Amino acid sequence: VLVAINDDIVRHGQEHPETRGLGSTVTGLAKVAVGGADHWAIFNIGDSRVYRLMGEDLARATIDHSETEELVLDGVITAEQARHHHHRNVITRSLGQAEPPQVDLWVLPQTPGERFLICSDGLSGEVEDADLRAHQAHRRGAAQEPVDPDPAARHRFHPGRLRAEVPTDDHPDAGVRELRHGEGRHDPQTEAEQHLQDVVG
Repeated sequence: VLVAINDDIVRHGQEHPETRGLGSTVTGLAKVAVGGADHWAIFNIGDSRVYRLMGEDLARATIDHSETEELVLDGVITAEQARHHHHRNVITRSLGQAEPPQVDLWVLPQTPGERFLICSDGLSGEVEDADLRAHQAHRRGAAQEPVDPDPAARHRFHPGRLRAEVPTDDHPDAGVRELRHGEGRHDPQTEAEQHLQDVVG
């Protein structure tokens, strides 16, 4: 699917020269069966992210394809320094390239009660992981106070992001949700969510 999307982007650029160079990051997860058991297939290209929340533990489930991520992995800079680095928006992989995209893929067994947050760098680049953790824990009914991003980040907290939950006995209706912060909440029937609902079930 991602290869076909990449080809469509490249073709569009060839047919519309004014849009040449158009590209996009992509990330997400899909339910797959491995050995008859349900698993998650987590994928990404670029610096959009999937986070996994289990209990109060929030962890990234993807690796950014960016210059700053490579510097962090090489031990040149810290993760905190990467948040403010002048190359933090320079990505090393994206859709829209002439060559077929290199997709990172992880397959994990499903665990009841786990949650996944899917977002672009418009959220993860402005809101600290600790704030994301507290915000998601609060939505589950934990004791933390709801997180209100600082004014510099609040205007970037609005873009939709998706959360997937594995059902449990206490939450049998878990599934895919679109999350929005503050006012302007609405029925989350976006094209992206509908596609994930078809995949995740």
